[in-house]
Amino acid sequence: MRSSILIPLLFAASVSAGFLVADPAPPAPPAPSPAFVTYYRPRFHCPAGLAVAADDVQAIDIADRTVGRLVCAGRRRTDIDAEQISCAFRNSDGALLPGISHSKCAGLVAAEGPRSPSTCVFLCATKNKDGVPLARMALTRGGDTACYYYNEWCTYSGVNGNPGPDGGSRCPARAGTSCILGRRRFRGEDNFTAMLRKKAEEEALAELRRRGRVAPAALRRRFAEPEEDA
Repeated sequence: MRSSILIPLLFAASVSAGFLVADPAPPAPPAPSPAFVTYYRPRFHCPAGLAVAADDVQAIDIADRTVGRLVCAGRRRTDIDAEQISCAFRNSDGALLPGISHSKCAGLVAAEGPRSPSTCVFLCATKNKDGVPLARMALTRGGDTACYYYNEWCTYSGVNGNPGPDGGSRCPARAGTSCILGRRRFRGEDNFTAMLRKKAEEEALAELRRRGRVAPAALRRRFAEPEEDA
């Protein structure tokens, strides 16, 4: 009888004395990291011999850029009657697909890379917000980009890559940028290598300035830095 009375009293005393400590709250779950977005870069663009409104890449396989075809609808620049024709090219090698191309497409071959070597383009994400893969991509001559994800079209501005007003609710937030185009050479380098070299030199020059050190003469001349007195 005494023990049955004593145990509740001891429990009450321990609570009042602060001996019972509540279990700590579990740590908050880590914030989810942003999903890594990949973009589809076409292997070819419409040949210069065709005046077209867009480079239309169809039957895309996001895991293999050699799958699918490039369709160019427009007219041959040498055609005096300006007849509208459609030419299709293999994504694997840029060769003409004569079975689904107009007879006037004979002799044409798709050009390497997306669009021309003098501009940047905005690229489609390989999947939309629901994870639906990209099926079709059109780069317009006006610079805008249209992406089809089987269940909806998404459009993006050729100025800043932001989504257009007519895109669906599951469209990716923005388009990716690519300026690695063509094979034009600049001082023995391709454009991308030259860009990376210039960026590295600019960072090196900024670091030297920060440390109060004098940059090498060749580096100063490249960026029009004034020569230091010896």
